[in-house]
Amino acid sequence: MDDLPQPNYSKPASLAALALGLSCLGMLVLGGALFAGLVFATRRSEVAAVEQARAHAEALARREEAAQRELASRATLILAAASSERAEVEATAEVLRERMRLAGIEGQVGVRPDLKLQIQLPGADVESALDLLLAGGDLQFKLVSTLEGEARAAAVQEVEAAKEAGSYDAERARYDVGHTREGEAVLLENPGVPGYLLTKVYGSKDANGDPAIGFEFGEQGRAEFGELTGQNLQRNLAIVLDGVVFDTPTILSRIEGAGIINNPGGFATEVRERLITVLQSGKLPVDLDLESQTAGE
Repeated sequence: MDDLPQPNYSKPASLAALALGLSCLGMLVLGGALFAGLVFATRRSEVAAVEQARAHAEALARREEAAQRELASRATLILAAASSERAEVEATAEVLRERMRLAGIEGQVGVRPDLKLQIQLPGADVESALDLLLAGGDLQFKLVSTLEGEARAAAVQEVEAAKEAGSYDAERARYDVGHTREGEAVLLENPGVPGYLLTKVYGSKDANGDPAIGFEFGEQGRAEFGELTGQNLQRNLAIVLDGVVFDTPTILSRIEGAGIINNPGGFATEVRERLITVLQSGKLPVDLDLESQTAGE
């Protein structure tokens, strides 16, 4: 009996131990792989973060460089105002800001302690902006005088002499003088209808389809313009902006609410847009003169 083989009860335990060992080894291998993957992913995130930070820094540097170039290219204009009243000069600055806004010109308008206007503009916009900023915006509708010959010439001379001497008073003077773009003097009658009574100015077309400027009056303007045109049929009405006579149409009927300002052959696009902007922003409270201009680099 002692020679018979005995059952080996330890074999299943050995197999279990082997399986357990292999399982642990697999977990160690998997854990190592996961750890290696985690380390790789972390390093990749760190590299991406460094690249992102570098790209952000480069973008900031480019923007700063562009801002410095734009600042260096800016022009500074100093405009002298024909007034010693701060309120009038501040009101003029507001008109200039509105003109720049309407024209899409980026810049700054400030009033210095000496009541001179300081304007900063992008260098490329200076030439086109000057005409816009210095325009008085004084729109008038006045009858063309019927005087002729020597009487007309004497009246023109008297008005121009008074303006030259600075003694002309439009509220008291019977006549005014405007000039065509060719320089020809046009004798006008006071009073007229002021353009500040307009409530709307916009691009339009004349009877020939050429570019023109449309306008509409408010209540007071309709009454005054209607009276002026209704009582002066068959006479010529001058449309005058800053002393320049744009047109002298014949009044065919009473006109109250609206009309157009046209130009022989139509307006050039940039000229019409500038005039519309000037009329929309209104008349300058005080006249301005360019005192100095400092161009950017």
